[in-house]
Amino acid sequence: MHQHLSTAFATDPPSERPYIALGLEGSANKLGAGIIKHCPDGSTHVLSNVRHTYITPPGEGFLPRDTAQHHREWALTVIKDAFAKAEVSLHDIDCIAFTQGTAFMYRSD
Repeated sequence: MHQHLSTAFATDPPSERPYIALGLEGSANKLGAGIIKHCPDGSTHVLSNVRHTYITPPGEGFLPRDTAQHHREWALTVIKDAFAKAEVSLHDIDCIAFTQGTAFMYRSD
């Protein structure tokens, strides 16, 4: 069973090898995937940072349903592009970080 990420990094001895993290962001109108290499010396290197933005016609706001549809249509392309640009595979990823929850605040009445 996998150990919770924050617990693993807080208690494990320093690694002799780099950790590679996949970060996923999908709040509001931005969709992104980035791959970061965390080196044993404490340095970090951005291997890729791929984004796609949902843009509405002028004068229209962002509707959660339409934004969600955009993210569904573009998610795999953005993630695959991030892996290609970083020149790594899913097997190289040590952890995944992601946004959780919505950035939308609206009234339903």
